[in-house]
Amino acid sequence: MKILLINAYALPPAWGGGTRHWSLCQELIARGHEVLLCASSFDHVSKTERRLKDDQEFLLQEEQGVPFLWLRTTPYAGNTGARVRNMLSFASRVRRGVGLPTGFQPDLVLASTPHLFAADAGRKLARRLKVPFVLEVRDLWPETLLELGGISAWHPFILWLGILERRVYRNSVRIISLLPGAWQHLETKGAPRSKVHWLPNGVDLSLLPPVSPPPVNERFTVMYAGAHGLANGLDSILDAAAILQSQGYGEKIRLVFMGQGTAKPALVERARSEGLGMVEFRDPVPKEQVYAVLQQADAYVATLKDSPLYRYGISLNKIYDYLALGRPTVFGVRSYNNPVDEASAGISTAPESAVEIADALKHLMQLSPEERQEMGQRGRAFIESQHEKSILGARFERLLSEVLEA
Repeated sequence: MKILLINAYALPPAWGGGTRHWSLCQELIARGHEVLLCASSFDHVSKTERRLKDDQEFLLQEEQGVPFLWLRTTPYAGNTGARVRNMLSFASRVRRGVGLPTGFQPDLVLASTPHLFAADAGRKLARRLKVPFVLEVRDLWPETLLELGGISAWHPFILWLGILERRVYRNSVRIISLLPGAWQHLETKGAPRSKVHWLPNGVDLSLLPPVSPPPVNERFTVMYAGAHGLANGLDSILDAAAILQSQGYGEKIRLVFMGQGTAKPALVERARSEGLGMVEFRDPVPKEQVYAVLQQADAYVATLKDSPLYRYGISLNKIYDYLALGRPTVFGVRSYNNPVDEASAGISTAPESAVEIADALKHLMQLSPEERQEMGQRGRAFIESQHEKSILGARFERLLSEVLEA
């Protein structure tokens, strides 16, 4: 197969961000297929242009074994009109086939959300190239903006996205979703359940260091690594830190936040103003380096906003990374699925419940190292059996092959 895969936010491990499609493309290439991964040149994490020179509109470049087509897009700094222009500029170049190598004729085009403009551009490009169009749904747009962003359902931008959503669902030959319950939402928008196939996130175990016990830390060290945004509910973890500190655990437990996002400045200021000395903030690091840092922790923590959005499921990269590293995890979520519970590899709490998070962290700290290690081993076994890169790559190959065989 010859595949054009479109994801505005795709990245190789040398950059800090999502590497799902780099990993899947690597697997396809290893199985003898030809792949081109098309992404935005403007880095979504650092909000900088880090790939193209001033006179370049695109760049074909191999990134750690995977061919990338970087397309120039307009810069932006936050969730403003500039970000919409960034999305539209990427979609425009995709639709016109900017930068595609001469003679490159894919057998199919796959475009990934949450960027519905890119998904619709991929649909149009596939139609022009007269090949099947496959859609991947990572986040549900505009549902996410309605549930988490608080935007009115009658806002013109939401109505526009709703039109695009139905169009790409209707005109795709197959839909791959990261959310196991997404079919329930997609059916209401006109996509038959038979068209929808679940392919979650996973872990490239070749990027991880060997599993080893945590170092002997002066304080029980709990880490969070990932986006600092509205959906992550990180204020509830700071609330838990305040509870623990008031109970005298400030010298026994250390909470480390690593990553970047729109909510980070306010979180940092809040920890400073409230004197939360047990909390530490760090800058993000590239994917290929983050695991060595995470190995310094005794346990991990994550939470999500308490939102009906998650009734369709979750597929958080950070949770799979946590489980793969063999440490127990405290996870605050109410969702269709819960990998921590499925793996019996930690403690689940109600979302945004500071009291429950604080109690769970104290409980983990009070367990013996052997008990925590058993939890971690169950998480690692869960990843190896269900979410390892080669397993997901084989499923991905089969899903795409079936499209061409139909």
